[in-house]
Amino acid sequence: MELWNAPAIKRLRNMIEFKLFLLEPKTAIVGFFEKGSALESVFMLFGCMYSKKFHFGCTTTPAIMNQLDENNSIIIHRAPHLQNIYEPSIVKFEGSSFDELKEFVQNNYHGLVGHRTPELARDFKAQLIVVYFDVDFDRNFAETSCLRNEVLKVAKEFAEKVHFAVSAKSDFENEINQLGYASTEKEALVVAYDPSNQKFIMRKPFCAKNLHSFVAKLEAAKLEPFRIPRSVPSPSSVLVKDVVAANFKRVIVDNAVDTLVTLYDPLCGECKGLTSVLEEVAQKLSNEAVSFARIDVTSKNVPPGLEIDRCPTIFLLPKNDKWNGLPYDGLVNAVDIIKFVAKETTDELKNYDRQGIKKVLGESGTPNERPNKHRKHSSKSKKK
Repeated sequence: MELWNAPAIKRLRNMIEFKLFLLEPKTAIVGFFEKGSALESVFMLFGCMYSKKFHFGCTTTPAIMNQLDENNSIIIHRAPHLQNIYEPSIVKFEGSSFDELKEFVQNNYHGLVGHRTPELARDFKAQLIVVYFDVDFDRNFAETSCLRNEVLKVAKEFAEKVHFAVSAKSDFENEINQLGYASTEKEALVVAYDPSNQKFIMRKPFCAKNLHSFVAKLEAAKLEPFRIPRSVPSPSSVLVKDVVAANFKRVIVDNAVDTLVTLYDPLCGECKGLTSVLEEVAQKLSNEAVSFARIDVTSKNVPPGLEIDRCPTIFLLPKNDKWNGLPYDGLVNAVDIIKFVAKETTDELKNYDRQGIKKVLGESGTPNERPNKHRKHSSKSKKK
């Protein structure tokens, strides 16, 4: 497939198209190539895979490449409203492989202080500082940019250790309500999320000086985490564990296995019906290196990165990356959920192949190949 047959990638044929493309209110990933280059193929594949998430443009026009002094290169061009004096507006890719490009985009796309929206929330990993306020670059650009610049002053100093983001309160009412605040409050709310899902709230009024002090104390482990006055629940099931803030780290983060987590509402009828299905899945996979847990979304214990818009929602959290869950969108039955787990687990299951088909176990308890239906059986019987 040629690059220009990929609808996800905007072809830029002249400087007018190029300049108009960069004026769009989106951070852009732009490629400059001679046709047939190896890097062009990497860019094409990446663009097709992430077309719904990122904004791609590309050119093979010599006049554009000569004027910009770019050839066989990929850049990230910061959206006009996100450009600032604290970081470059253009970042150039120095690698050559797909994995290197993926890592480059993950590390640079959002810049020092990204605009964290519900669609992009999972891009922002802990250690994370989120400043919630009335973010609106369209109707209130000056005030939004002014407050973001205060965050940028601090983010530049802690860039190697902490991630920063701004979020509109109206986009994250659930997160804010979980902390005991109302999304309608005018003051900016600053919250830190650490890798153990602990939350820390800045109690002082927002300004660069107070934010700097807050982040420094976070780095020095001198902050008290926010706690919901709720004890660890008694297990309703031996196989499917109930999780709250007090036991989240022990049950999920530190368990060293992939974890299937269900977010549910106790009053949801579909959630109630899912309980027995999960019990069945957990029972059938009880000998596998997979843990099962559930979180009551009404208990204000939903970790960042697992935000949901409906109940129930199921995520598989890889053992080596508990903050990058894989959502399940299949049918709610044991067979399909097992197929999902078997396909997506970090390591292949002992008793199921990657298609979710149960393996045939030999006398030693180790998996054998599935029997060949067309294999002829010997008519000779063994001598006793």
